[in-house]
Amino acid sequence: MTNRRFAHRIPSPFPLPISIIYRGQRSAGEGVVQELSRMGCRIIGNGSVVVGETLSVWLSLPTSQKSLFTERTIVQWVKGLEFGLAF
Repeated sequence: MTNRRFAHRIPSPFPLPISIIYRGQRSAGEGVVQELSRMGCRIIGNGSVVVGETLSVWLSLPTSQKSLFTERTIVQWVKGLEFGLAF
């Protein structure tokens, strides 16, 4: 049986050229997207976050001069400075 709780993400052996800025009530930082799907992403950041925290996120895509912005992104898991976000 397939676990439907998780979205299929495309892993990369090296960081994608997508940078991220994140801000929350208690957290803030910058990082690099490691994996990305329509439902969320895995980040390596420079500022700690807390599971369940809501973040505002700006993604800088290499193919666009404008950043993508989402106001309510939820932290799903944390392992040191690596964490998962759900859009």
